[in-house]
Amino acid sequence: MKILAIETSAKSVSAAVVEGGVPLASAYQNMGLTHSVTLMPLIDSMLKNAGLTELLHDFYTLTGLKLCIFDTDFEECASTPIKLYPFCARMRENPEFERRCHSCDAAHMQTCRRTRKPVQYRCHAGLTEYLAPLYYEGVIVAFICIGQATNGRDAEFHTIAAYAAQFGIDEEECRSLYNCLLYTSPSPRDSTSS
Repeated sequence: MKILAIETSAKSVSAAVVEGGVPLASAYQNMGLTHSVTLMPLIDSMLKNAGLTELLHDFYTLTGLKLCIFDTDFEECASTPIKLYPFCARMRENPEFERRCHSCDAAHMQTCRRTRKPVQYRCHAGLTEYLAPLYYEGVIVAFICIGQATNGRDAEFHTIAAYAAQFGIDEEECRSLYNCLLYTSPSPRDSTSS
């Protein structure tokens, strides 16, 4: 059974569709308008995106890779799983690391926009990500990002651990978080980082 959950007790409004305890879609808005103005358009938009979210979930189920859709302003509008991987969640507790993540994502989406081609790269923390523009009638309307993956090699881990140490993560904790990531065999063709 699918459940539509709505939260309107504060100034902001949020809604989610859940099935069997798994979130299929969610939305949040804090525009300072009354709920009578924002709630129904928010739910309508979220339900239209629910099909996209189910597709993202199916991809994640098959590959184990997180998949995010970003709009043309580089804002995330859908992802599966909704939660970050443990490595990224722990690292993003640090505001500077969080800022670098957003900056890295935006820089590679700008490259995608300029070249109109997909790009495979290492994020600022050293994880592999794949990014591609999505088109509608020849116009880029969004970006899809797939990641984060590792090659599972010690050299890669030590580079990532050295970077994580700058943010207060010791090698033992980093190893535990790193081991939760998906290993992939190919190394990135474009190993640039931001």
